[in-house]
Amino acid sequence: MSDPRPVAGAATKNKRSLRSVVPIVFAVVVTVVAFATLIDSRELVNAIASASVPLVGACVLVACFDLIVMAFKWRLLLRAFAIVVRPVVPIAAYFQSEVFGLFLPSTLGADGFRVWYLQRRGFRLRPAVSSVVVERTIGLLSSVVVACLLGPFAIGTLTGLSVTWLIPLGVGLWGLSWFAVPFLASRAGAAPRWRVWRLLPRCGALHAIRFLRSLSVIRNHVGTVTLYFALSQMEKTLYGLTIWLAAQSVHLVDVPLFAIVAATPVVAFLERIPISVRSIGIREGLYVALLSPFGITPTVALSVALVVRFVEVVRAAIGLAWWTAAGRATPASIA
Repeated sequence: MSDPRPVAGAATKNKRSLRSVVPIVFAVVVTVVAFATLIDSRELVNAIASASVPLVGACVLVACFDLIVMAFKWRLLLRAFAIVVRPVVPIAAYFQSEVFGLFLPSTLGADGFRVWYLQRRGFRLRPAVSSVVVERTIGLLSSVVVACLLGPFAIGTLTGLSVTWLIPLGVGLWGLSWFAVPFLASRAGAAPRWRVWRLLPRCGALHAIRFLRSLSVIRNHVGTVTLYFALSQMEKTLYGLTIWLAAQSVHLVDVPLFAIVAATPVVAFLERIPISVRSIGIREGLYVALLSPFGITPTVALSVALVVRFVEVVRAAIGLAWWTAAGRATPASIA
């Protein structure tokens, strides 16, 4: 009887290859269809050519500060996982991870690089991975609760509908989260055995259990987890400010800041769906949907997205320069 293991290995390899190809195909197809049906190339070039350089520069500064805030938050979690590094280390990891984030699906490439960055400096793999799992999951929870809190205001501004009845519900869910997160952090050791996870889809249940097992390692650091949760909610406004500045740079002066900031958590959440390289196509479609209530055409909305893409390229260029400048420095001299 032939050994089935080579066949199983080949099937697994084919699945991985397919998962790598699908995001690229998705990005290419969406781009081609958009330019063929929705985008006026001449209008797009004019919008980008007339962009305000000082406002684009302000957009770059805010986006870089956003990355520094995220690095500071991550360092809080790393200390809880007994990974003590100088402040410059997570900042360097975040900027350099932007290079890989340009070419890999969603945030997966950037997260993988940050884990490798720590492992290369002599830190154990498991706590490094756990810190990223906790970071991303709490970041997701913060996006959800901020969306609940600000969502009614965004809906009212973008659609003109009266949804004031949703405000107490949003405030209630936001307030509840301040009890739920510390509660989960303090009981993370027993939480994976709760039957409530059986109500979730299999992938959701597995991620929840993985998150709780990672969180159980730092269950004695409830204050750190709560502080991280608070900073995550504050940090969401920086991405909204980046989008608003990008809109201002292409002379969309009538776009209200609050509406953009209120809608940002939903945009950030949907951008993380790992079906495209760097969310190409997903982000652009979200920007079109976000800006169309203000009478902005898909072409001009795309110009806003391209300004944000340019900002990301600048951050990646900083990360690449940082990496190159580090040269062959030893891990001990860096960390």
